[in-house]
This record gives sequence, C-alpha cells and structure tokens, in this order.
Amino acid sequence: MPVYDLENSNDLKYDFDYINRRLNELYIIDIISGQIVLYPKLIDNSDAFWASEDNTQVFNSHIPTFKSLHLDMYSFIEAIARQKNSKYEYKEFEQKYIDFKEFRLLNNMIKHPKKKEVEINFTKVNHIEPKQFDLLCNFKYSDSFKCLLYSHFIILFLTILKDLDIIKIEK
Repeated sequence: MPVYDLENSNDLKYDFDYINRRLNELYIIDIISGQIVLYPKLIDNSDAFWASEDNTQVFNSHIPTFKSLHLDMYSFIEAIARQKNSKYEYKEFEQKYIDFKEFRLLNNMIKHPKKKEVEINFTKVNHIEPKQFDLLCNFKYSDSFKCLLYSHFIILFLTILKDLDIIKIEK
C-alpha cells in the first residue's frame, strides 16, 4: 500500500496546501466582488536604483521560485483533472481558458528548455514607490506577441480549481 497516492484526493490536499503557502509568500491574495486580486509581496530592500544590475540580481534570485511554483501548479491541475475526469486533455483547458495555452507553454519551457514552441522571456515589473516587483512573461510567437504578469497565471490556476470544485471563492 503506497503512503502517498496520486489518485487519493486527501493526499492531493497536501500538494494544494503546499502550493497555497508558497503563493501566499509571493502575493497577497484577495477576493473583491467575487474576483481574485493579487498584490506582489516581493520587495527590493536595497538602495539600488530600480534599473540597476544589483536590482536585477535581486529579481533574478526569485526566478527559481517562480519556475518551481509553476511546475507544481501545472502538475496539480493535471492530477486533479485526471482524478475528476479520468483524463487530462490540455486542449479542453485551452478552449475554456483564454491564457491556458501560455500557462502550458511556460510549463513546457521550464521542463524542456531546449524544445521551444515559442520564445518566452521574463521581465521585471517594478512598483517604484513601495519597491515591490512582479514577473512579466513575454511570449513571442512567429506572428504575434503576448505579455502576461505572472500573477495572471496564479489567478488562472485558482479559477480552474474553483471551476473544478476544489476551492471556493467568495466575498
């Protein structure tokens, strides 16, 4: 008998709790009129100019956290979909959720950096007054360009979990 079973929703609760703790380390998550709103918690405490190399190094030190979190969020959606629907079809998610394609592409880029379906670059977004910053993901397609704040992927993740009746969003 396995100690941890991917087919057991009680075991997946541990995964969700772990992901949720990490989300709350990076963002303040609020519900306003039934909508999920996020505010970044990442702060640059240095006295460096916001566009300086020092500031960029502080930002870059957080990229592994985002990458790890993204892989975990994507894997969690796959596991829950398989548990609830006996299968995971990413194309169904892409049809239902407008930015799920980018969510999947970012996951694939992190897992397989040499296999690229699209060029993805990261940019820091600075909130100068409180010295906070966020991550902007830039998707460069052959015929278009799409930019999404990383917080958007977290909202997408939580929305999917709400739609799959894993979490409730009220207020």
